[in-house]
Amino acid sequence: MSILKYITADDGCLRKTVLAWFVVAASWPLHGASVQADDIGSVRASDIIVLGRVSNNPRKHYAALDALGRYLADHSDEIERHETLLAKDNDEMIEFLRTGQVDLVSETVFSALLYEETADAKILLRQWKGGRPSYRTFFFAHKDSGIQKVEDVAGRLVAFEDSGSTSGYFTPKATMTAHGLTLKFADQPRNVADVGYVFADSEVNVVAWVARRKVDVGVISDVHWEDESRAPPGLKKDLRIFHTTPEIVRSVMVAGPRLSDNRLEDIVDILLGMHETDAGRETLKEFYKTKQFDRLVGDAKASLDHVRSLFDRLDDAPPS
Repeated sequence: MSILKYITADDGCLRKTVLAWFVVAASWPLHGASVQADDIGSVRASDIIVLGRVSNNPRKHYAALDALGRYLADHSDEIERHETLLAKDNDEMIEFLRTGQVDLVSETVFSALLYEETADAKILLRQWKGGRPSYRTFFFAHKDSGIQKVEDVAGRLVAFEDSGSTSGYFTPKATMTAHGLTLKFADQPRNVADVGYVFADSEVNVVAWVARRKVDVGVISDVHWEDESRAPPGLKKDLRIFHTTPEIVRSVMVAGPRLSDNRLEDIVDILLGMHETDAGRETLKEFYKTKQFDRLVGDAKASLDHVRSLFDRLDDAPPS
């Protein structure tokens, strides 16, 4: 049973919803219990692995994490049980990783780099989430906006998805910074050339706000641009993509600092072989429609290095 409680807080001229959720552990299946962070220390043992996720939908993400946790426990000689722990945002996940309360996290690359920098986490493998190894970010505006390139966004208002999104926030923000633009949250004082930004909380809102001229520019991934439920054709018909970023790794598996080298090697071997068996492929499908895990070498490493260079340009933390 999940108890969801929504708290709305005033943030200047914007309002943001903070999701606080509480999970009653006894209601979940015993082989993969979801427990509150304060309880982890009292029940933690070396044969337990904890999978984590930043989530505003505990029931949805529990199912995916539980599937992978069961598979790891079934195929490892060292792992007997698995648990899940969901964080409300990156700050909370950093604390979970830093204190050893979470062992494995599937995340987009910018968040993974944040965990690496602040929680001594380790990026293990590339995840072909949704069957794709990489994706790009599209910048788009009204066809009659006069915006032809990134530099033309100066002095305009941009809609991002949310402050934890790689394709919908980190990548486009770093891209604009690399083009010499200064970005300020919408309710902050801005110079005439500064780019103002707001969070729309969903891809469909980003597209709708640009289409209805609530903002000048929107940014979403190419995956979501082609998804009619997130970018309806009726809203896109008057919009034009004016910049496309290079492809970046779509998702990675991140390990927390508590895991030993032997345990990491065991987990990596299991994940790398999952796509080779029927049971593994079925579990991968349950785990965010993943096609496979593979190593970050060659083009994948080059893509990660590119994102790392963008990450280094973001010298300010996103609003929380």
